[in-house]
Amino acid sequence: MMKISKVLLAMMMASSMSAWAMEDLSDESLSEATGQDGIVISTDINIPTSAAVRWTDTNGIPVGTYAGFTNSGSVEMVGFGLRTCTGIVGACTLTTGQTGLSVTLDAGGSTGTVAGNGSLAIAISTNGNALWIDLDKIEVFDTAAAGVPAQRKTIIDLNNPIKLTNFAALISLGNEPVGGHMVTLNSNIGTIDFGNIVINDASVGAGNIDIGSFQLGGVNLTNAFMDVATNGLVVNTGTGLGAMTVTMNTVKLGGAAQPALGNITMTGLNLNNQTIRISGKI
Repeated sequence: MMKISKVLLAMMMASSMSAWAMEDLSDESLSEATGQDGIVISTDINIPTSAAVRWTDTNGIPVGTYAGFTNSGSVEMVGFGLRTCTGIVGACTLTTGQTGLSVTLDAGGSTGTVAGNGSLAIAISTNGNALWIDLDKIEVFDTAAAGVPAQRKTIIDLNNPIKLTNFAALISLGNEPVGGHMVTLNSNIGTIDFGNIVINDASVGAGNIDIGSFQLGGVNLTNAFMDVATNGLVVNTGTGLGAMTVTMNTVKLGGAAQPALGNITMTGLNLNNQTIRISGKI
């Protein structure tokens, strides 16, 4: 009997100590530990410039605009690539350790007076890194002659990558928050340097406009947004584009061998809250 009592006493003491241990864990350790569901996708991007992006107008150009081009025509961006780099100065140093770009997904149900609605939030960020967009040139051609190099006309040459810093976007699918939008940008990019741009006249003159360096300054896409309406894609420029600059250095008319006009600069360009609608042609 005494032996059974000792066993019971030991069990009670162990139970008591276990309870105290559990209470200590709950009140102190767990109060400081937070957990959150969701998915985070992290990656480094290094897409080589072998891709092409093509837009095809299957109806051609209406005779009322000008005659002779009613066949299907295509515009193609050639040499498209994408990289995440640690900065924008000098050569690209590729990001490593899956730090270049992060995509966070959260799904939630609404609360309050509109309970029952669901929403998917997709947050995209370059985490302070730079997104380099490579693009060699833009060509136009009769769609039927897509594989005939001689029939392709280069309308724009882009000789340097387009670099974007501090890119961040929030995409809301399903039910949007009150006052929210399908895509909201919060990216203070600063200066976008397009580098050397050449606009070609492929007709009789065969000359071009050669811009040694083309830059957009003051690019702040804070509160810019996009929504899909019944009449197309609606884009609003937000509240951060109130003091943009456009700089074109070493502008030459006719070709690279011609003397330069000089530099052209536009300052104080206010593009705040401009609404743009993009839709198919009726």
